[in-house]
Amino acid sequence: MLNIDPKFAALIVFVWGAGSLLLVAIRTNSVKSVFFKKPSIIIGDFFILPVVGGLIVYDIQLMEKGFWEVLTSFSTYLLLIVSLILTGISAYRNQLLSVWWVPHLFFYYFMVFTVLYFLTVAYNLKSVIWWSVFAGVIFHQVLGIVYHKKFPRF
Repeated sequence: MLNIDPKFAALIVFVWGAGSLLLVAIRTNSVKSVFFKKPSIIIGDFFILPVVGGLIVYDIQLMEKGFWEVLTSFSTYLLLIVSLILTGISAYRNQLLSVWWVPHLFFYYFMVFTVLYFLTVAYNLKSVIWWSVFAGVIFHQVLGIVYHKKFPRF
């Protein structure tokens, strides 16, 4: 499906995810107080999400389906809509309504879709990678609840 190196995919996830949060941190003068202080960012966005992204790309490359075959399935369109709804709910619930949040919300949408696709459509419950992705996503969510990354308002 994706003809990129899983390590490069992990790098993209790191740069886009952590980088978009860094933009917000710089804008709100909270680089030290939030960005480099919260375990949900340091562990989750710096490590867990890039690993999850790399594992997903690696495992999807092993699938038999081609890129267009996957993109044209009904379940893919449904997941795109569900991902958009979840992104909107998260943005509203966490008050991420400033233009400065747009890059991170696009990242969030992309990651929600990718993870949901992998866990539902491309699933293999016997796969260590599937369980690693599932555990990584759950752990990242728990970190976000325990160590809420609350940036100052704009």
